[in-house]
Amino acid sequence: LNKSDITDELKEKDFEDIKHLSDEMQESIKILAAKGIIEGTSAKEFSPEDSISRAEVAALLLRVLSQVDPNADGGFTDVKKSDWFYGTAGSAKAYGMIDEVLIRG
Repeated sequence: LNKSDITDELKEKDFEDIKHLSDEMQESIKILAAKGIIEGTSAKEFSPEDSISRAEVAALLLRVLSQVDPNADGGFTDVKKSDWFYGTAGSAKAYGMIDEVLIRG
């Protein structure tokens, strides 16, 4: 996928808070967002200085591998079906990325 293939999608993922970053970093963020690998913290913000949680790391890895099952139940007692990372936690457990340890989002 090259830049010209995702120009329209990049316009939709134009985060306002990444403009101070290098051109290369901005382009990388926009391409990964357009591919659905990363998401912003809102429609217009990416929050590049925020810390990343274990749940977010697992989500990134699984998205890159196209292995997220949104309905995967990992059997965690402290992960609710309504949690954004429910399927990520179940998928990560199924692929041996985590075990019974919570990956709190």
